[in-house]
Amino acid sequence: MCVFDPKIPADYLRAGLSVLPAKRAKKFPSIGSWKTYRDRLPTEIEVETWFSNNHDALCLVCGKVSGNLEILDFDHNGELFPVWKDRIDPELFARLVVEKTPSGGYHVAYRATSPVCGNIKLAHGRRENDKLVTLIETRGEGGLFLCDPSEGYKLIQNSFLDLPVLSDEEREDLLSAAYALNEHAPEVRHDSISPVMTGEFVIRPGDDFNARGDFRSLLLRHGWTPLHKDGTNEYFRRPGKNSGGQSASFNGKVFYVFSSNAAPFEPGAYSPFNAYAILEHDGDFTAAANALLEAGYGKAAEPPKADISAILAEGVQEQKPEKLFPDPGPMPDELFNVPGFIREYMRLSEESAYYPNRILALGGGLAFLSLMIGRIYKNSRGTHPNIYWISLADSGTGKEHARQVNKFLAFKAGMTYLIGDNFASGEGLEDAMYATKKKLFMLDEMDTLFNSMKQKDNRSEVIMQRLLSFYSSVNTFYSVRARVKKDNDSFGGVIINPYLVLYGTALPKYFYGALEERVLENGLIPRMLIADAGGRGKYGNPHDMFLTQDMAEMLKVLKNKAEEGGNLTSENPDIRVIPETDSATAEQDRCRAFSDEQSEFYRQKNEHAAYVLWNRANEKINKLAMLYAVSQNVYDPIINEEAVKWARDLVVYLTRKMLFMADSYSYVDRFDQDCKKALNVIRENGGNCMHSTLARAVRRPADYLKKVVATLVGREAIIETIVSKEDGAGRPGKYYRLL
Repeated sequence: MCVFDPKIPADYLRAGLSVLPAKRAKKFPSIGSWKTYRDRLPTEIEVETWFSNNHDALCLVCGKVSGNLEILDFDHNGELFPVWKDRIDPELFARLVVEKTPSGGYHVAYRATSPVCGNIKLAHGRRENDKLVTLIETRGEGGLFLCDPSEGYKLIQNSFLDLPVLSDEEREDLLSAAYALNEHAPEVRHDSISPVMTGEFVIRPGDDFNARGDFRSLLLRHGWTPLHKDGTNEYFRRPGKNSGGQSASFNGKVFYVFSSNAAPFEPGAYSPFNAYAILEHDGDFTAAANALLEAGYGKAAEPPKADISAILAEGVQEQKPEKLFPDPGPMPDELFNVPGFIREYMRLSEESAYYPNRILALGGGLAFLSLMIGRIYKNSRGTHPNIYWISLADSGTGKEHARQVNKFLAFKAGMTYLIGDNFASGEGLEDAMYATKKKLFMLDEMDTLFNSMKQKDNRSEVIMQRLLSFYSSVNTFYSVRARVKKDNDSFGGVIINPYLVLYGTALPKYFYGALEERVLENGLIPRMLIADAGGRGKYGNPHDMFLTQDMAEMLKVLKNKAEEGGNLTSENPDIRVIPETDSATAEQDRCRAFSDEQSEFYRQKNEHAAYVLWNRANEKINKLAMLYAVSQNVYDPIINEEAVKWARDLVVYLTRKMLFMADSYSYVDRFDQDCKKALNVIRENGGNCMHSTLARAVRRPADYLKKVVATLVGREAIIETIVSKEDGAGRPGKYYRLL
């Protein structure tokens, strides 16, 4: 049972609040993928089921789903709460819901008349060791917070069951009072100076406007009302608001909007040029730069030469924005250097392939070794070495070859019955596992399975559920369907330590194109090891497959260990623990800390798919370290520091590559798909692409393509360059360059 009265979550639900169980230590929902509950309230049955189990906290989802719920979160022991309270009308404050948090901070909760925006950081300050910390922020649309009756959270005023509904002006009074306590100017997040190359100007129009433009007059012209000055900050009230507190501030360099009703601005920091482009040119930065140039801002450089390659080689002088999911590049060579069994496997695979591919060989070898040691070994943490590996490669790369090598080795070991090519349904998968207890399934065109899941096909959903269940139950048991049970089954229709290994292949762009957010956050995808093998390599000099003496000996040893432990003959195998050195244990601890750090980083960025992937990274490191140990010494394996570091480096690389590829190909709608397609066209052309090349590849109407380009420029993903002909003849050419 949960540690608090389960009637309370039901009461919250009846009050129109999206309530979820949570993990107090992580301050995050404990139900896996929770984003659906940002759009709909959970059902009474869902809430009753969740909270009938053991949970140490609950949380409320903010925003529209909970009636425009928003909170002010006072951090750093709530030091600014008393000062903020003194700035609020006492009658307004008396209506608010206030609770104390475990850290000594405060939550102030209310509902708004109008939809609230996403989380806003309102007040920063430098504290211990001159570290910049957030002192006050909101939790709004897309956010959540832990609350009473979770341990350490205590209501001190009013109740979440009777939240006040504030007018737009009352809400802005609360936010402006908080922002007035800000001690540090925010950084500009929406700063697109000018989508033109630095080489065209000695001084760019946008830079010049930032330095000497009359930004105050611009605001007045668009209906903003000046209020007062406080040091370097001047405060303004948004258009359409005739009284009340401030909606934004300007310190001479940064225009910071903290009102969510100040259209066309969203809450955040803007440079003067960026705000000018939004107010005067509907966010068209190219048009804004040209208009400023005509108005006398900026200084043009000498006309560019006709040699476009020389211009592109000069590069853009703007500082590139930090990307959340940068391309980690090709897989480092050292990750292919696994001694023993895997080294012999890769030699066999590459020497017998028409088009040798090391990534395909590595994945096939790890999958086969995982099968061989399944139900034989686990580590001291109870982790088993079962893996789900997906190799992504273009057509004609040789994806089939690893499957052929694995069938050859299984035949030589007398274990062909453990190899499966396909299964048509979740029930078929269950039947196969019940018959053999462990299995290596080698599937082609995995993207079709995920595409079917994206379309919410019930058959694919069932297959995914079975795959996840077998993966998770490897350390315990799996209960089969009643009609599958044998009359003489002494174990009551269960599979003890079911051991399923998956080796799948797919085309990269179709695979990642199938991975919408719901699928990326599915429990199965984060558990997979997904490697991009790229295109076809050089033609090899293939010969028939044959076993070397070393490989034959290792296969024999592994099979004997399986038979000794009852792996192949008993329903209840004797599973041995692979020992590990002290240095390996210490390295495992560092890996876990690193994975947790990465997971928390992306949680704070609201990148839940990345958060879930990094949550599973340490588990995969454990599995791969065991495979390395057995490969290194099939007779008497031991997990050493070298094994853990190799496993860590491989998992970190694969995770970063997967996030980059998913960010490049997965999409939420048709327009987002076309934006990502345009980016990939530019990337495939070396990062520089002519407009005509892009138009031919995307194949959309000119006006539509213009919106795609403008969106990518606004996202600071690309820069648009206009280059004139040397002789002045003809129209200037447009080029796009990745930032």
